Amino acid sequence: MTRHLQYPADKDEKEKPGKQKRTLETREGRVLFLEDIEKAHFIIEVQFSATTRRKEVTFERIIENEEFNSILEWGEKKDLMSNEQYAWIVTLPFIRHTDVDKNGPLEKAVVGLKGYDQTITSRQNSKAMKDEQLTKLMSDSFAEARERNKMWQTLEDEDKSAEASRDAQKMQIRSACQRQGIDIELGETLHDWYVREKGPDGSFQDSYFFKALCRASKTDKSTTVSSFAEFARWMCSKFPQIEDMAAYDARRFKENVEAEDRATSKRSAMAKFKTN
Repeated sequence: MTRHLQYPADKDEKEKPGKQKRTLETREGRVLFLEDIEKAHFIIEVQFSATTRRKEVTFERIIENEEFNSILEWGEKKDLMSNEQYAWIVTLPFIRHTDVDKNGPLEKAVVGLKGYDQTITSRQNSKAMKDEQLTKLMSDSFAEARERNKMWQTLEDEDKSAEASRDAQKMQIRSACQRQGIDIELGETLHDWYVREKGPDGSFQDSYFFKALCRASKTDKSTTVSSFAEFARWMCSKFPQIEDMAAYDARRFKENVEAEDRATSKRSAMAKFKTN
């Protein structure tokens, strides 16, 4: 088939002084659609008799069977007779710059197919974009899953640490109770006192309750109590009645000591005020 085709100028063509550079011309060329039976593919060949602006006069594009079927499907020509399909295909070619491989992928092929190449390239770009988005989504999902696993691992480690701390505390209470010969429930009550009354720096001696106990037992406030075991031993030595108390009675004992200490302090303050 002979028809007019777009024929671009050389990319290296120099612009002449005083004239605008021309990058495209339309020339009459011959388009052939050939079948290579031995190699089982088709060839589109474009021939020009002459050109004033390019050295090349013949160009070709190899079309594999799979691409040929894709072209027919894109153009909705699969139902036509072969000669009609071939006649339609030869209306599509145009010529690109020749500084790339002749049979490059679509946008790089010298012989282009109008409409088809742009559609396939657009599909490929869209697929690449979707693949990239999917990859990013999967990457984000994996990252989120890793963060979740890390969070659950941290919580699990914290639970294990808290459980280990509780177990150590129970062993500490049980050991102190065995040494002093007191009931476990009573030991837990004494431990609650000790933990609750300790200050931010872990000092029990500075607590109001300890000072009240010292006043009640007429003990020097400089006594050092640096652990629960020492506190349990000190309590049992200063207040022997505690050993026979139930947990409920021990709690009442604490309340009574604090109430009595407050009353004593109030009486002392009133007496000092009257003296002054």
